[in-house]
Amino acid sequence: MKDRDVRKLRRHTIFVRSVIILVLLSGIISLILYFDPSLINTPEEQYKGILIWLVVGIVFIGFGVFSFFFIGRWSRRLVWLLDNVVPLPMNLVLKVEEDSESTQYYAHLTPLGKDIRNQKIWRIALWGPSHENVKTNIGRDIKAQVYFDPKSGRPAVIESEFGLLWAMAGSGAVEKQD
Repeated sequence: MKDRDVRKLRRHTIFVRSVIILVLLSGIISLILYFDPSLINTPEEQYKGILIWLVVGIVFIGFGVFSFFFIGRWSRRLVWLLDNVVPLPMNLVLKVEEDSESTQYYAHLTPLGKDIRNQKIWRIALWGPSHENVKTNIGRDIKAQVYFDPKSGRPAVIESEFGLLWAMAGSGAVEKQD
């Protein structure tokens, strides 16, 4: 089951990087339209020297280069943690927040075998769990193995009976609550 979830994470990263490459190509085409539209068989009088093509080209290329290198970074880190960190057993309770625009899944983690009232709870925003049985396990107490990131000391990967759950990247994705 681990391999399936890791492959899915990698496929998702490849898809996102493919979209970023399309953004980069759009930026390059925009720059070509600004400087020399004849290179792509386009009439010069409609595009050459029009400032919007220069601005769009620079923005798309800047965004594409930045995104291309940083998009895969978090997924590589998650796989590294899975392979190199010893997990800790914890209790997992899945929560869901739905509104008219989106659905967000959260994992609430507490230490195993301890009185919950005296323990801090980790609240982790999950990265798109697609397991069908995730929905059936919402609110249920589940035993899980949690991989903590040694750099930040925060949970990053959760392994449970229905597969792997990935913490979202970002400063607000994982928080400790009283």
